[in-house]
Amino acid sequence: MSRAITLISILVFVACQCEEGTVTTITRGIKIEAVNKNLPTKFETASKDIFNLDFGIRTINKTYEEQIKVTNESQIEIVVKSIQITDSADGVYSIKEDIPSKIDANQSFIFTVLYTPKKDRSNDIGKLKIITENTTIPDATINLIGNGTTSEATILIISPEGKDLTCDDKGIQMTFYFGPQRINTSKTLTATVKNKGPSILNVTMSPVLGPAFKIEKPTSSTFSLKPYSESQEITVRFTPTSTDVYSGKIILNTNDSNCKTANELYLTGRGTSGGIEVCGESEDCPNELRMCQCTLENTTTITMDFGDVKKGEKKDLKLRIKNLGDSNLNINEVKFTDQSSEFSYSPQIPPKVSLKPNGDPNGEDTKILTITYAPSTNNKSSNSLIIKSDDTSKPVITIKLNGESNPKLSVSPDGMLIFKTAPSKTESLPFTIANAGYAPLTVSKIQIDQNTGVPTAFKILNFNAEKTLQPGEFFSVNVEFTNNPNIANESAQIFIYSNDPYWSSLENPYYILMLYSDDSSSDMPPIAVAKAPGGDLQKVRSSERPLKVLLDGSASYDDNAITQYKWSIIFKPRNSQAQIDDPSAQKTFFNADEYGKYTIQLIVVDNVGQESTPSTISITVVEDI
Repeated sequence: MSRAITLISILVFVACQCEEGTVTTITRGIKIEAVNKNLPTKFETASKDIFNLDFGIRTINKTYEEQIKVTNESQIEIVVKSIQITDSADGVYSIKEDIPSKIDANQSFIFTVLYTPKKDRSNDIGKLKIITENTTIPDATINLIGNGTTSEATILIISPEGKDLTCDDKGIQMTFYFGPQRINTSKTLTATVKNKGPSILNVTMSPVLGPAFKIEKPTSSTFSLKPYSESQEITVRFTPTSTDVYSGKIILNTNDSNCKTANELYLTGRGTSGGIEVCGESEDCPNELRMCQCTLENTTTITMDFGDVKKGEKKDLKLRIKNLGDSNLNINEVKFTDQSSEFSYSPQIPPKVSLKPNGDPNGEDTKILTITYAPSTNNKSSNSLIIKSDDTSKPVITIKLNGESNPKLSVSPDGMLIFKTAPSKTESLPFTIANAGYAPLTVSKIQIDQNTGVPTAFKILNFNAEKTLQPGEFFSVNVEFTNNPNIANESAQIFIYSNDPYWSSLENPYYILMLYSDDSSSDMPPIAVAKAPGGDLQKVRSSERPLKVLLDGSASYDDNAITQYKWSIIFKPRNSQAQIDDPSAQKTFFNADEYGKYTIQLIVVDNVGQESTPSTISITVVEDI
C-alpha cells in the first residue's frame, strides 16, 4: 500500500422503530487517519478495525513522531474511555497528549504517537487501542511497528553499469572505466549516490584527478542527502589529449558508520589516435568489466582465457572488433591458425566486413563475434585467431585462446598489513599467500619497494627463494617492523611477483601489499586461530557425502575482547558448492560435497574494530573405503 493517507471508516448501523411505523437509521462511525505524510511511515489497514502504523528503520535513542487524527462521523456524541498502548517492549512507544473524554458529532481530535528505538536491529512491536463506551461501536486497534539501527545514514552507490554498491566492513570501491577514447574527444559516465538510511547523509568529495578528467556534477565538493532515497549524480568527463593511459580517483568521506574506510571511485581510460581495436572477454576479467583484454596502441596480441571447461561441455566468450579511426575499416579475413574442432567462431568472415568511422551515425563501427570452446578431451587446449584488416598500422591482430586452468594469487590480508607497534619496539606480522586457482602458482619474488614510504623500517624475514604452490596450498611470510619514534605512520609497499596471468599481464606485473604503521593506538589487534577438530585429513563414505566438517575459532584471543568472527573458503575442489554454514560464528561447519582439498581462512575482529591477520588451514577429504 502506498504511503498516502489511508482513510477507513468504522460504520455501525442501528435501526429503531419510531412513530407511525417509520424506520430511522442512525450512522455512528470513527474515521482514523495519519496526519504527517512527509515522514517515511506507512499507515495501512489490515481489516475494517485494525490498522498498521509502520515507522520504518529509525536511529536508536532518537524520538520520532506521527500524528493520528480521530474523527466522529456520526450524528451523536462518542464517549472515549481510553487510548492505550500495550505490548510495547522496553516502552519504546508512548502517547504525547492527554486524551479527551468525548468526541462531539462531526468533530475530531489529534494525538501524537512517539517512537524511541533503543536497540540496534530491534523489531519493536506494540499495539494502540482506542476504546469507547459506546458498545455498538467497535474498538479500533493500531499495530505499531518499528526497527532500530545504529547507523546515522546509509550510502548506496549505483555504478555507471547499474550495479548497486553498499558499505560492508570496508568502504565502497568502484571504477569509472572510460575505455579507449579518441584524443581530443570526450566521454561522460555517471554514478548515483543515494541515502538509504534514516538520517541525513553528509558526503565530502576529495578528487585526485589527472588532466583528462573533469567532474561536471556536482559543482560543490560537499553535499547532503535527506533520508530514504534522495540522490545525487556524480558525472565525470574524460577528454584525453594524447595516446596515454590516464587514471584518477575520487574519495568520498561520509557519516555512514558502516563504511570502515573511505569510499573510492577510480577513474581509468586511455587515449587513442584511431584505427582497429580488438577486445575480448576472459576468465581473468573482473565481473564488472568482462571485456578487459584489449589491444593497446603498441600491441597487436591479446589473450582470451576460457578457464576450466570439461569434455563434452562448451563455453562462449565475446570478441569485439571496433573502428576507432576516422575512415572506413575493412576486415578482410578471420581464421584460426590451427583448424581444430575445439574452437569455432560466428558469424563467419568473409564475407568482408566494413566498419564505419568511429561514432558515424549512418553505420556500425563495431562487430561482435562469439568464440566457442568445446573441448574433446580433458587436456589443456590452445589456439590463435588471426584478424586481418586494412589498418596499415596493425594489419594483423592475434588473439591467443586458452582452454586451461590458471593459477590465482590470493593474499591475506588483502591490500594492507597494519602494525600497531610501540615506539622504538620491533615486532613481526605474517601475511598469507595462497593459490586459489587450479594450476600451479609460482611466486618468484617478494620485495619491498625501495621507492615508496619508509622501506628501511620494514624487513621480509622468511622468503629466500622461489616457491611453487599446488591448487589450495598456501604459505606465510613474516614482515618485521621497527617503529622509529621520530617518524609517524611509516609506510612502504611489498611487490609480489607470480605467474598469475591477471597480475603478470598488467602494466605493473605484481600484486601490491601496503605496509602501514598506525601510531594512533597501542591497543594490539586480535590473533585468529583456526582449527579443524577432525584433522587436516578427513574420510567419508561415498554414500554419506556431503561430510559436515567442524571449524573451531575458540582459540583466538585478544587483549580485550573478540566481537566478530569471519570464516571464508578461499579454495575448494572443482564443482564444489561448499559454503560456510554461519560465517560469523565462533564454531561453525561447512559441507564437503566433493573429494579434495579445502582451504579455509579465519579473521577475527576485536571490540574497537581491529582485524587480525588471517589464520589459514587446509582440510583434505578422501573416500573411506
